[in-house]
Amino acid sequence: MNGTRDVELNAIGVLKRREIEARILAPLVEALGREFGRERALQIVGETIVGIARAPTPIAFMGDFGGRPKGF
Repeated sequence: MNGTRDVELNAIGVLKRREIEARILAPLVEALGREFGRERALQIVGETIVGIARAPTPIAFMGDFGGRPKGF
């Protein structure tokens, strides 16, 4: 991320960011659960979150999927 975006993210606080992330991800996880089964969906989501957390940057993690999506 660039400096401006970092400042903007820090301005809203970590807890608010996590709330926003959860509101975005919850419907996606529910849809994956319907399609692939709850346990498999939770496994995939869990592995992905751990991979993101361990990557030096989220962008580095995305490299595992063929590079950056447009806009990143």
